Amino acid sequence: MRLHDYPASGNCYKVRLLLALLDRPYERVPTDIFAGETLTEEFGRLNPVRETPVLELESGEVIVQSNAILWYLAEGTEFLPADAVGGAQTVEWLHFEQERIVYTHVAPDAGIELNTWPAVQSWIDRIEGLPGFVDDYVRYPDNARPGRGRSIYDKG
Repeated sequence: MRLHDYPASGNCYKVRLLLALLDRPYERVPTDIFAGETLTEEFGRLNPVRETPVLELESGEVIVQSNAILWYLAEGTEFLPADAVGGAQTVEWLHFEQERIVYTHVAPDAGIELNTWPAVQSWIDRIEGLPGFVDDYVRYPDNARPGRGRSIYDKG
């Protein structure tokens, strides 16, 4: 497997975290979304929406969108319950995470105090305590600031 990801992206980080927890081997392809690396024709063939993460399977198939990748990787593991209620609760968590946990990534730069979100801090503490925790989460670099990079996120 090959994972095209941006090191500072929370969506990419959660895929790397699950890969580490599952001890799954993969090739990491760092992709600088603010240096225009998702704007190439080659990347566009992988994901026409030009976003990371992108998971390329050995079969040549491609999975995009972090939660779809998580679902694929978790299939048949303890991270995805087989029963209907457990599966539904997993979907609930994926939606909650996508809408709410993203603040754990922007909090230091946005002035959000995580300790005002006990459920979020509890989740972070639990994840950091898991064997296989990957501590490679990085802040956005200077070229991610408005007007300094080339990406699908530039509005100018």
